Amino acid sequence: MKSKLKSNENEDEENQIKPKKSYQLQTVFDAKIIFDCEFDELMTLKETVSLNSQLSYSYSANRKSQVRFETLICTSFNGKLKERMQSNGNQQIRWSNFSFFSQSLEELINHPDQPVHSNQEEIIPTENQNQTSNLSFQKENIVYLTADSPNLITTLDPSKHYVIGAIVDHNRYKNLCYEKAERLGIHHAQLPIGEYMKELKSRKVLTVNQVLEILLNWISNHDWRKSFELVIPQRKFQL
Repeated sequence: MKSKLKSNENEDEENQIKPKKSYQLQTVFDAKIIFDCEFDELMTLKETVSLNSQLSYSYSANRKSQVRFETLICTSFNGKLKERMQSNGNQQIRWSNFSFFSQSLEELINHPDQPVHSNQEEIIPTENQNQTSNLSFQKENIVYLTADSPNLITTLDPSKHYVIGAIVDHNRYKNLCYEKAERLGIHHAQLPIGEYMKELKSRKVLTVNQVLEILLNWISNHDWRKSFELVIPQRKFQL
C-alpha cells in the first residue's frame, strides 16, 4: 500500500505543470564583424588551435547576447585554421549568422560588388546563404580595430563593418593590423581602453573573443567602462 501511494505521489509530481523558461527576444545591431584570418603563416600550430577556440567563443557570445551583431564573418578561411576546424568536427558549418570566406579582406574590398559565397554553402545549406548575397565590402564602411591606431573609437555605427585581426601572437608582431589597414586604405581605430581604464597595469593584449565581447557589451549598455570591466580580468588592474 505504501509503495502504491508513493507511486501516485510520483505521478502527481510529474503531472504538475512545470514553469516555462522565460526567453528574452534578441535584438540585432546591424553592424557586421569581420575576423581577418590572413595570418596563418605567422602562428604556430598551438596558436592556431587557440584561435579556433577563440572563434568558437566568439560565435557563442554573439549567439547568446541579448543584443547581437547581425553577422560574423571570417575572411581568408583556408590553410591551417580551416584544416584545424575541419579536423575538429567541422562544427562551424552549422554556426548561424557566421560566414566563412576563402577570399581575403583585400580581395573583397577590391571587388566590393562581386557576389560572394561562404564556404558553408559548398557543404550544407544554411541561413547564411541569404546573408552572403547582401554583403558589401565598400572601403568607406570598414573600420579595422587595432591598438596601434592613433584614432579612438567612441561609438559603434550600425552601418559599418568592424574588422578584428584574428591572430594569436602574444604581441610579437607590432603594428601588423595597423599597417595592413593603412595599406588597404581603410579606416582604423583603437578601443578607448586607456581613456576608461587608466588603472590597467600595462598595455592589455586582448584575445579575439574578448574584443568581440567588449563590443557586444557596448551595443547592449553603451558604456565603455562597464563593457571593459565585464571582460578584462580584475587581476589586470592596479591594487
